[in-house]
Amino acid sequence: MSDDAHILESGKVPTPFSAAEIRQGCPAGRTVVVRVEDGDGVRHRLSRFAQVDNDGALFERADCDAEGTAVGEVTGSRVSWRDLQGHASFSSASTTCDESSLAFPLGVEDCLRYVVNEGADETTFWFSGQRPGMPVKVTFGRGGQVLSTTVMVSDRVDGTPRD
Repeated sequence: MSDDAHILESGKVPTPFSAAEIRQGCPAGRTVVVRVEDGDGVRHRLSRFAQVDNDGALFERADCDAEGTAVGEVTGSRVSWRDLQGHASFSSASTTCDESSLAFPLGVEDCLRYVVNEGADETTFWFSGQRPGMPVKVTFGRGGQVLSTTVMVSDRVDGTPRD
């Protein structure tokens, strides 16, 4: 393994954030709402960090309304910061990465854009340097057609918007 905290294993591109950067950027109470648009329509999903410590957090998820109020069951599981970092550890053979400015519901932010091609499938992830952790936007396409878009519409810590 590399001495670079952003490279988890040989043959992978550097991740946008180290586990330590994700830990720093995801305090207890951080709650993110994303809007998902796909062939099934539009829906919202909430993700919340609870019971945070040096190793990881209780990560809660639920379907929600557009304002972020959970509808239905809130489920949770323990995740490590390194496991969360690993979600963005992509194969260097199928991934390109560049810098990109992205306009999305929370503003215009400088991002690292990862484009992952696997056969006819192409998934693009935008990670904002201001929001360590999950991507602020993800598109999935096949054969040149976008099939789904997920975009961050709210990012708060204990009810206070993050800048």
